[in-house]
Amino acid sequence: MPQYIESAGNDIFLKLKSQKFFIGLDHEEAVEALVSLFADMNALHPFREGNGRTQREFIEELSKICGVNLDLTAASSFDMIVASHDSTNGDFITLREMFRRCAKKLSKLEQKQYIELYCTDTLKKDLLEQLR
Repeated sequence: MPQYIESAGNDIFLKLKSQKFFIGLDHEEAVEALVSLFADMNALHPFREGNGRTQREFIEELSKICGVNLDLTAASSFDMIVASHDSTNGDFITLREMFRRCAKKLSKLEQKQYIELYCTDTLKKDLLEQLR
């Protein structure tokens, strides 16, 4: 419902921040956290058009700072639609399997490079300290 977009969106992104953007999680834990975040963002559905494209781009870039190279272009449009639909009904199996297939572990060096590239100076400092 439109009246809940702002408050629900704030809840989702405050939770992401409180979980320190999934820094320090092992590969499987990070993928699971990304699945959960993607499902929450999918349920939020804040835009009239472009939700799927925006979600995929955001989650792929976020994944890199938590040490995962998530390439959802490897998933078909049909599979993405089914997985997204299922996740809005609380069934994360298809989405989880898709993310696992599309996720590769990044080295610490690659992860640090993405943190340097994508994050503000303040956030960058905090995240890089967590990696030590």
